[in-house]
Amino acid sequence: MSTNPTTSSDIQPQVQNLLKKCPFCSEAILTDAKKCRYCGEFLDPQLRAAAQSSSQSKWNPAIAALLSLIVPGGGQIYRGKIRQGFLWLFAVAAGYTLYLLPGIVLHAVCISLAAVGNTTRED
Repeated sequence: MSTNPTTSSDIQPQVQNLLKKCPFCSEAILTDAKKCRYCGEFLDPQLRAAAQSSSQSKWNPAIAALLSLIVPGGGQIYRGKIRQGFLWLFAVAAGYTLYLLPGIVLHAVCISLAAVGNTTRED
């Protein structure tokens, strides 16, 4: 029978030196961890920046304008502005119902507003 020269009290400080608390969820993680295995947050600033830039949804202004041309408000809905898209749909439909010219003007404004703005969905 062989005896192990290390005891649990000797191992405890060694393990504690390898761990740190995650700044986001306070769970114990390795000191050289680049991403927390519990909350999924990136601890490395470069990896965090790369993940944020790749996760942003982009929209295409030409597609937004084309969708609003086909269905008034479709471009706004494509951009993630659902309520604004349905408001444009009803406003343009009301404009066409009242008379042709207000409908055409509202439709043109709807198309142009669908195509302008920041191309991330958080605008």
